[in-house]
Amino acid sequence: MNIPQSVFIHEIGPRINFQYGSRLSIEQKLQWISRLIDSGLNHIEVTTLMHSANKQQFNEATELALKLKRDKNLKYGVLIPNKRSLTRRCR
Repeated sequence: MNIPQSVFIHEIGPRINFQYGSRLSIEQKLQWISRLIDSGLNHIEVTTLMHSANKQQFNEATELALKLKRDKNLKYGVLIPNKRSLTRRCR
């Protein structure tokens, strides 16, 4: 059995949780993401930008993305399920 020399972990926990009605504040979400970074993860899918009847949910996702810690070694992902979501304006 050959054991790989390295593995790639792409964390999607925040995106899944936030997408399905998390009751966490933006600051709590940022703390969670920060703790994932502190654990050594550097590729984290953080939110979903999707058309929603709940405009507040879309705006919160956008605000979260804009407040993320910036670092050249960190990669953040977002799920954008369709063109409408990609081109939707915030606020």
